[in-house]
Amino acid sequence: MNKEQYMKELDLLLRNIPESERKEALSYYEEYFDDAGVENEQQVIEELGKPSKVAANIKEGLRGSIGYQNMGTNYQNSGFQHIETQNVYTGVPEQKSEELPTWAIVLIIIGCVILSPVILGAAGTVIGAVFSVITGIIGLIIGLGAAGIGLVVAAVALVALGISLIMTSGFASVFLIGIGLILAAVGVMFILATVWLCGWALPTFIKWIIKLCKMPFEKKQNDVVVQ
Repeated sequence: MNKEQYMKELDLLLRNIPESERKEALSYYEEYFDDAGVENEQQVIEELGKPSKVAANIKEGLRGSIGYQNMGTNYQNSGFQHIETQNVYTGVPEQKSEELPTWAIVLIIIGCVILSPVILGAAGTVIGAVFSVITGIIGLIIGLGAAGIGLVVAAVALVALGISLIMTSGFASVFLIGIGLILAAVGVMFILATVWLCGWALPTFIKWIIKLCKMPFEKKQNDVVVQ
């Protein structure tokens, strides 16, 4: 058996493990053969043992889940260590969660209790400010809408009055119609501003507040996923 036959058989035996793990294992042994050189292929094959044994050790290591460790001579490459004739796949090292000591947890709880008035006060201030802004925007919407409608109604009344005075007082008629048209234009602007605030400004501000409130929880969830 030569290197190509050995690697082909090992490849077939590892087809039932995750693709990334299989490629990593094959790459490791491919590099090991290359470093040993063509003249030492048989020596490497004897040292590693049969492909079935190597595959079995890799799969066993996968079940234990910790980096590839090959027990053999002092060979080390790509995070894998070769020491004797055993291949053990150990996967990704598990990260140990660092737990706070009891005294630290107690101090944190005491600190939270002592600072609770300040924390609650700050939270109340922020909530009050947000509520004030939202209330202000709603008040502005109502005010602009009411003003716009009022101006349009007044404009219609003035234009109607001006038209009625055309025959008796031309100047007064033109003046009233002009004022009415100006009020109508301003009223329409107010109504358009009301529609814009209702359709974009207020929903955007509310979405921004919701996103801002979610950020700490999303960050915590991402940290958990990474760990």
